[in-house]
Amino acid sequence: MLPKDIRKEILKMTAAMLAVSVVTVLAFYLLGYGGRPVIYGALLGAATAALNYFLLALTVSIACRKGGNGTFNGYMSISYTVRILLLGAVIIFAIKCKSINYIAAVIPLIFPRFFVTVFGILEKKKSKKETDDSTKDYITEQHTADKLGECSSEKATDGGEH
Repeated sequence: MLPKDIRKEILKMTAAMLAVSVVTVLAFYLLGYGGRPVIYGALLGAATAALNYFLLALTVSIACRKGGNGTFNGYMSISYTVRILLLGAVIIFAIKCKSINYIAAVIPLIFPRFFVTVFGILEKKKSKKETDDSTKDYITEQHTADKLGECSSEKATDGGEH
């Protein structure tokens, strides 16, 4: 079973691939090339991209559990080869099948790397903001605690004299 955070990333990537497919289909229709082959191609491409990403996540999860640098690298190499062969087979199938627009099928296969980069940048910004906010909160708490401490010490020293 995949960890919850990895499942969340897979769902996020799948949603992004479906969004790319919708935009692809709309673009084809706006350019006058729409039809069922475009829809089938976009769905095939999105499903293949999502499957490829899932297999990558599964491979990394299994390889990390197995441990050992040699095992990890070997397992990742085999998985990479299988995933590339899968992508090649899907592209060849899309080219050969008359009822699938192969360009619409290939477009979603290009975008996972783009989305990984975008999601990574957004995550860094989010974690930086959370770190900045928690640092500000900590500084505010420390400042408040220091002030309270100063007030208490002043009261303690001054309290007996007044």
